[in-house]
Amino acid sequence: MRLSTRLILNAFANYARLGTTFLLGIFFTWYVVGKIGMIGLGTIGLVVATFGLSAAVESAIRQSLIRELAAAIATGETDRIRKSLTAAMLFCAPAAALVLFIALCFAGLAYVGFFNTEGAEHLDWALACLLVAEGIHVCFRLVASPYSQSIFASQHLGVDNFLRVIDRFMWVLSAVLVFGFWLPDEPLYVQLIGFAASRASIQMLDIFLGVILAKLLVRGLHVDFRNIDWSEFRSMMSTVWHTSQVTFLMNLNEQIIAIIINLFFGLTFNGVWQIVVQVGGQARQLTEGLVRGIEPLATNMMHQGKKQALVDLMIRTIRYQLTVSLPMVATYLIFLTPILNLWVSGRLTQAVDSQVAEGNTSMLDAFGVATVADAVTAAVYLTAVMSAIQLTAMAMRVSVRGVERILYGTGEVQSYAWFAKYASIIVIGLACLLFAFSDTPILAPIPTFIAYILFYQFVIPRAAARRTGFPIAGAWRRSLPRPLLAVVILAVPLAIARCYMPQLTLVSLFGLAAGVGILWSILAYAIILEPDERARVNHIITARLPGRRPDAA
Repeated sequence: MRLSTRLILNAFANYARLGTTFLLGIFFTWYVVGKIGMIGLGTIGLVVATFGLSAAVESAIRQSLIRELAAAIATGETDRIRKSLTAAMLFCAPAAALVLFIALCFAGLAYVGFFNTEGAEHLDWALACLLVAEGIHVCFRLVASPYSQSIFASQHLGVDNFLRVIDRFMWVLSAVLVFGFWLPDEPLYVQLIGFAASRASIQMLDIFLGVILAKLLVRGLHVDFRNIDWSEFRSMMSTVWHTSQVTFLMNLNEQIIAIIINLFFGLTFNGVWQIVVQVGGQARQLTEGLVRGIEPLATNMMHQGKKQALVDLMIRTIRYQLTVSLPMVATYLIFLTPILNLWVSGRLTQAVDSQVAEGNTSMLDAFGVATVADAVTAAVYLTAVMSAIQLTAMAMRVSVRGVERILYGTGEVQSYAWFAKYASIIVIGLACLLFAFSDTPILAPIPTFIAYILFYQFVIPRAAARRTGFPIAGAWRRSLPRPLLAVVILAVPLAIARCYMPQLTLVSLFGLAAGVGILWSILAYAIILEPDERARVNHIITARLPGRRPDAA
């Protein structure tokens, strides 16, 4: 199978999953804001952020398993696969206990009032329960990860994507059941405790299903503690160490900022930050479909000695990533306020109205306003400004994301992992400095923006140049001008449309998305595609015309 064909198939499977999880994520925020308000959303977001410190351990291990298991599965040797799986399980079991211990420590801090819960009734206790439930969930997921990651490492991307959709669907289903049917009239802390219980029970379906499917799909998945390969274990330890450093940069910057926001400003602004993170995550997810699954592919290419093909793949991923991300970033930047009004304003107004009627004015107090309308307007404005900065930071990240994942797949993670500790210092120090002189966290994305510029625009390209001969200047000359020209052209009709659509409805939003998709497809074909790529697209189209044989083109 040709490399470009493999990328297309991977992207198709990934985007089917991303489209589904994208809609589920949009619905989750919309539903939760309407049911339990910005403080409820902020509490859930704070749990994700706080537990991110221990979940980073879990994520680093899971990422490391991909590299090691992919190398074992690529050999096709049952004994090698069994040794790799055993080493992974030997590492994951104590790591799961460590993650659970960290979660319990944070739950204890929440219970004694370490976090800023704005004096809400029993929210300290609810926050502690949510943290314990999250710890239990991740503990089980980590123990099962050698099996679930084998599905991804063996390039069964369709099955892996299906499991990820199930995971997100169970998250949304729990919110609907708890907040809409089981506990709709209970106090907020009772609703959050119910959501915690669902996290530690019904949301584990995808974990057990993943183990079953892995054993069915991958030959040789068997743990044998009587025959441990310690060299395999040490290799995995080394990969985990380097990967964990990058994980702290990649996955913790937003969580660290969320914790700092809580300590400086409280749960209401955690809710705002949760929406900002989701907007940036949508831009990130849109491009993950192109590079997800590229690590085991790069591992196989490295084993086959296709070094020049790897360099060409790196260059192409930059242009492909820009092609996918730029139209969404441009559309969001121009239509941010109308999109946020459509998405959260109405639901937030209902929730705050209900809270004010019950004597809870925390949302009004947080923004220093007297009316619900002013509070919602202030929240949307703050979210829009922060999201614009966050989207720009994400554009910096996703453009070179493919190069970073290919380096990881070839075992060169140590070539760029060294920067992670400096990035953490930048994020923490700069966030504290900015928040100390501000009444709102409006500049919260700035530390992430700076860290991403340094890491993705300087550290990653230089590491690729040293390890593989990646031509930095040549890669940008080949990858950047065409997508930039296309997005400038796209921005003109978008700006005109924005003048005529100060507000959006669901119908006009879908119409806008369809129009952008059609126009960008034309621009991508005419401007961004290279001649050989355009010829291949023509071949694919003409080969499928009615009455035309596939081999006639």
